[in-house]
Amino acid sequence: MKAPVSSIRNLGPVSERQYGQAGIHSADEIRSLGPINAYSRLLASGAKAHFTAYSALVLGLEDRHWTDASTDEKRRIRRDFDAIVAQHLIAECLDSCTRNPDSHLDMALDTVGLIK
Repeated sequence: MKAPVSSIRNLGPVSERQYGQAGIHSADEIRSLGPINAYSRLLASGAKAHFTAYSALVLGLEDRHWTDASTDEKRRIRRDFDAIVAQHLIAECLDSCTRNPDSHLDMALDTVGLIK
């Protein structure tokens, strides 16, 4: 039997349920995906972005407590988190434009040659 998501340090039943809703059902799957891809899938499934949750995942995969990060590590984790969230928001906006072609954003993107 595969180790559950909650076997990763810092992740509990809530994380296990959320990752399950994202189609990730084991600790091995998270390790295989890595923290960036696993968290990206979590956001794509509708979960809200929380820096603490992402930091807990990153440090948990290193078997470290969620508060055990140096200032430089926190900056790196924050930079990765911000990039994941930005990528997710861009994907949501583009998806919205595809579904609602009359939106103002769609018109703006068309104006600068990014769509159509």
